[in-house]
Amino acid sequence: MISGLLLASCSQLATYENEDLMLEQTSADKAGFKLSPFGSNGYENARAYASTDCINFCIDPTNPEYSVQTSTISNNSGPQTRVFSYSVYNTLSGFVLAWNYSASNNAGRKLKISLSGAGFATPKTYTTPLVQTSGNGTNTFSFDASWGSCGIVNISAEILDEFNVLVSGPVSTNYNLIGECGGCDIDNNEFSGIAISCAQDGREAVYTFGSEDGVDYFKMQGGLTNFTGGNASVYINGDLVDFNTTSVDGWATGTVGGFTVGQRNPGGSSNRNIRVEGGLGSCEEVEVKIVWNSSNSGGTITGGWTVKDEVGEDLAPPVAGLTCS
Repeated sequence: MISGLLLASCSQLATYENEDLMLEQTSADKAGFKLSPFGSNGYENARAYASTDCINFCIDPTNPEYSVQTSTISNNSGPQTRVFSYSVYNTLSGFVLAWNYSASNNAGRKLKISLSGAGFATPKTYTTPLVQTSGNGTNTFSFDASWGSCGIVNISAEILDEFNVLVSGPVSTNYNLIGECGGCDIDNNEFSGIAISCAQDGREAVYTFGSEDGVDYFKMQGGLTNFTGGNASVYINGDLVDFNTTSVDGWATGTVGGFTVGQRNPGGSSNRNIRVEGGLGSCEEVEVKIVWNSSNSGGTITGGWTVKDEVGEDLAPPVAGLTCS
């Protein structure tokens, strides 16, 4: 679902009576973040993201790729060293914590993680003893209240001694939840046309082509009947095309938004052909609006229009000539 995301980096230093701790938000580069300390838990392909960009990203249930936020608590200033890292991400049903630590001597220490905020009607806690010099694990917290995109989960980490007395912390950070991607309302490939205006001095028609899975190349082409005047005004997704060149096959040509648009009068005909070439991503569509003058007083204002692939096969059923009612 998601590629090329970047987690904003931050750090803060807190000093306590027994230990000095540093919380570091680990930066990830655009090539993709690999959660290497937790690879054995299956998250090595997860990616990090900027917590303020949650509105721009979503989880595709059919092909989820979860965004990871990771933090580190470390104490390397004394005779004993201790490094604890944890990473979090959300699915569509819960919140996942993965943790990893190494230490020269834990002496009965315990790690306690607390969660509150979006998705949790009551705060959640997770405590694990740090009884060895290294270890890792995971825990999943199911959402027990409504949650949505950009809801904030507050995460607090602290280290306790064997008597549950606070030794270090708490250190805190926030995670902005990522919501589910909206479904695509395009079914396979769809092609349609509608007559907007039938005035002879200002006819207007709109053709729309959309693709559920995307197409690398398409050519939309059709005609305008009894065309008069200069070039038709053609708008691609609202942007006016500037027909400033002529193609080798004699079409007045312009480009806009990655689409190449051409128009010409075929042979000695008074009709005009319009063509639009380009590609579409998944669940994308292109709207082509044409405004022109015509001497035609009949009810049909356009010829038939088609949309084909690179070998001339129809990508969607043709649209018959548009008529004025």
